[in-house]
Amino acid sequence: SFYSKVQLISMLVFTAAFFLFFIYLFRHIKKENKKTAFIIGLFFISFGGIAFYYLDWAEPDIYILCLTFISFICILKGRFLFIVPVNCALSAMIHEGYPLMLFMLVMVPLFYKWLSAEKLSADKYFFTLLVSGLVTSALFIYFYFFSEVGKGVSLEYVQQRALDLTKTDQKQNIEYLFFGGSAPMNGFWENGKHTKYLLKDFVNILMNIALYLPILYYIFKVKKDVLHKCENAKEKIKYAVCSLGFAFLAILFLSHTDTGRWLNDFWLYELFIFMFMLVTGDKYFTESLKDNLKSITTAKAFLLCAPYFMLSFAINKQWINLLT
Repeated sequence: SFYSKVQLISMLVFTAAFFLFFIYLFRHIKKENKKTAFIIGLFFISFGGIAFYYLDWAEPDIYILCLTFISFICILKGRFLFIVPVNCALSAMIHEGYPLMLFMLVMVPLFYKWLSAEKLSADKYFFTLLVSGLVTSALFIYFYFFSEVGKGVSLEYVQQRALDLTKTDQKQNIEYLFFGGSAPMNGFWENGKHTKYLLKDFVNILMNIALYLPILYYIFKVKKDVLHKCENAKEKIKYAVCSLGFAFLAILFLSHTDTGRWLNDFWLYELFIFMFMLVTGDKYFTESLKDNLKSITTAKAFLLCAPYFMLSFAINKQWINLLT
């Protein structure tokens, strides 16, 4: 179908954009830190692969990520910063949940640059941070509380519209997507149907934590080391924000059951914040990232990641949610 072709083209464009972006970051990392960057990239890409099978990634997310890549580069270079709030506004219009999803991939680097730069440069980062935050927050409030889109929408309406569009009769699947995906945010708790999806989601989160313990431990260890190196209150605030920027995702984990989708956002946040620190040459993060990978060679990294790559193929286009 025409939609399937558009979807395929979108994913191919996103794939190219993702790897070009990663290569861009890699090329701007000092030679002595490239091995660290490569191993980190390998870890996060392989672990992220089992969170949410590649071709099933929510389509709005890939457009938001492409805009985020552009903003990320502008922040790194300190040029064309006027693009950043524009991209944030576009992202909020693509998906109203953007402030809880990938917004921190823009705000945290801006916050870091603001507190790290000299006075003249700091002002432009602060202004960009302020405008981006205000514009995105205003759009978020408008879409969730004042938009006409959600008024008059019921389960029956969504089911019928989905059936009309897909030309199938899969009411059970549609009910799952409706109640399992966004019921809390839309206020649909009819007959307690959403309870079973919340319970299922809780089990999924526990399973994912068990699967991801090695990389989660590495992330925790690096951030703990960084915070211990801080010498004053300003540094502690700066690095605490960088370390906890993913916290907004907790709201999505509690309110929506797209577990794999939020996990991918988590992996992307951690991967690109680590890469950001390596590109900028941040002393604390660079030392901690390297120190905690001292015993890991490139060959060992491939061996550690191999089971996760194989698990990605085993899932075969199924959400990790379905494993339970």
